[in-house]
Amino acid sequence: MRLLLLLSLSAPLLIWAGEGTKAEDQDSAHLLFAMSQALHRVNYRGTFTYRRGDQMQGIKITHGVKEGREFERMVSLNGPAREIVRDNEQVRCDFQQDENLAVDQSIYPRPFVLTDSGQLTDLEKLYQISGEKSGSIAGFGSYRLSLMPKDGYRYGYRFWIASTEPHLLLRSEMVGATGEILEQLLFTSLEILTGPPKEFAAITAQTEPSETANSSNMDVSRKFIWQVTQLPPGYRQESRRFSSMMPNEHRDGAQQKVEHHLFGDGFSSVSLFIERMADGTEVFQPVTSQMGAVSLVSYPVDGYKIVVVGEVPLATAELIAHSIKRID
Repeated sequence: MRLLLLLSLSAPLLIWAGEGTKAEDQDSAHLLFAMSQALHRVNYRGTFTYRRGDQMQGIKITHGVKEGREFERMVSLNGPAREIVRDNEQVRCDFQQDENLAVDQSIYPRPFVLTDSGQLTDLEKLYQISGEKSGSIAGFGSYRLSLMPKDGYRYGYRFWIASTEPHLLLRSEMVGATGEILEQLLFTSLEILTGPPKEFAAITAQTEPSETANSSNMDVSRKFIWQVTQLPPGYRQESRRFSSMMPNEHRDGAQQKVEHHLFGDGFSSVSLFIERMADGTEVFQPVTSQMGAVSLVSYPVDGYKIVVVGEVPLATAELIAHSIKRID
């Protein structure tokens, strides 16, 4: 599930806008960068509806930042009781009607991560960006921003962003190649807080701050033995690390270390998981599938499971999956 939110930050328009750029394009770029920066800087709580295909959920969300530490909590309002808590990159999921799932320092693929305005120049090569004024949403005036891809390796997006500071994301749509809406998010209520919410202390007491995940960070007892030799245009490796997955009945209670690579173009993200198979006892069948916005490609090779998954077109997952090379 994507978590789309924010607070603003002033991004000088002239940093990105080149000679001959239209004023409305400058405004769109400003809002895009402000929305991305705000995603990690605001304290807020609200309620939104999330729709994928014919499934719709109501979700209550609380987001906070304190001393550079970011956290959020999402609780489902209909269907099975579910809670997802993120503390920086560490994620804990509780599905009360199923088995609990815990992920130790897993890389949380946060969308819309633009760290500097120069990245907007790169995005302009990948997306056609345009915008226009729109109506009120959850009590905020809005501006509709469209990003339509210039190739088949990413989806399109439509964002309704608060037209005044803070430039909160109020509504979003992920759009497929033929214009179909793959995912929708719409806030029905939204409150900006003056400081970290009271839930902060309880959430951080259950998790330790996770170490920064980047391409140079690795488990000192292990080394990376796989690499991707070709990425779709505009994608780059954002992080890689070893994640601890919960044990299952085949591993006698031992945690399984999974090599995890995360790739993205600033708006789309896709994960590569590589896990050693149980010696001589495990059967792993190749899979190539797409369900809504999510694409999955997996297959066994040299005693390992290769799994590529993300909210990207199938062509993106296939290119990454079949460009993997063992380097040890």
